[in-house]
Amino acid sequence: MASYLESIQDPEKSIKETGLSGLLILFEPISSKLSLRQRQFMTWELLEKMKIKFEGEHHIPPTSDDFSFDFLGETWFINFSSEAYQQRISRKIDVFVVLAVQAFSMSDAFFESDNEKKAKAQSMVRSLAQKFDHMPVHPGLGPIIGKTDKPTPMKLSYYIGDKNDDPSFEPWKYQSLEGLPIYIDKELLTDKNIEQDLAFLQQYKQLEVINIEDLELLRQKLIFVSRQKVLYDNVHSLILSPEGHIQSLVDLLYAFEEVGQ
Repeated sequence: MASYLESIQDPEKSIKETGLSGLLILFEPISSKLSLRQRQFMTWELLEKMKIKFEGEHHIPPTSDDFSFDFLGETWFINFSSEAYQQRISRKIDVFVVLAVQAFSMSDAFFESDNEKKAKAQSMVRSLAQKFDHMPVHPGLGPIIGKTDKPTPMKLSYYIGDKNDDPSFEPWKYQSLEGLPIYIDKELLTDKNIEQDLAFLQQYKQLEVINIEDLELLRQKLIFVSRQKVLYDNVHSLILSPEGHIQSLVDLLYAFEEVGQ
């Protein structure tokens, strides 16, 4: 990102000649079974760790509607795309994950800080996306510039849903469960597909298979994956469900839960 900024801020280059450019960040494939939300959470964790390592905490917390991702003195536009999208074809790129980022200062320079010019370009891009996707643009992208006095929070544009009734994913509302021991409900192993996922996951994580009745014997903090929720103070209970955060055991590579759970 630093090299990208050096390139676009080169005084010998005219933005009118070079045009708008962005930076594509490709992620090495892990597994095609990793769900859309897990991939989104994974990329946000990377951005967060990078921000904190080099600059410290955000001046405005991500939970605020005024939050936008700032780094290296720039506010960044973030576009997440992945093979994991199924309905939103404009974001379904045949790669594991790609983040397209662009410094907002570049957009200002190209459009000469003219909101009418920005709105015209925005309308054109959205019209093309809508035709390509056969659905309206996601509400997380907000209205066209100048169409409202209260714009949609920028952060909601980072991880838009696959369908319009899927809300933008907000990874800052969740906490990573990295580092906790993982226990798998023995009842899950009646499914051969789950056995295959378990074998894959064991290449990266240390796992234990346990009868649900034996959980009460354990005292340390742990993750327990089952098809039902269990209530123990030391257990982070994750439900394996096609509609949930953990859609396959592979998702345990980046297990997370809502803050406060």
